[in-house]
Amino acid sequence: KAGQLTRYADGTELTGARLPKSSRVSFKVDGEIHLGKKEMLDEWEQLETKWNHLKTVKGPPMKEAAAETARGVASALEQAAAELKKGYDKIRKIL
Repeated sequence: KAGQLTRYADGTELTGARLPKSSRVSFKVDGEIHLGKKEMLDEWEQLETKWNHLKTVKGPPMKEAAAETARGVASALEQAAAELKKGYDKIRKIL
């Protein structure tokens, strides 16, 4: 409508009578794409911050806990293998 003020989500304001309809639609789509890109970049930054926190703060203690668990499992397996060997050796001597 002539003289109608249109406000877009990015804060841009246009008077409808100044641009042909196709230009208004194109500008609105461009503005929405721009906002989508900004939202995507904001999301990217948040994810990068979380990733860096995980790598530098939470990751090292988790890595150490996993290594300690692995050492414990290895030790338990070695002990079980030694007990099995001892048991089989005992049976072999009896036979």
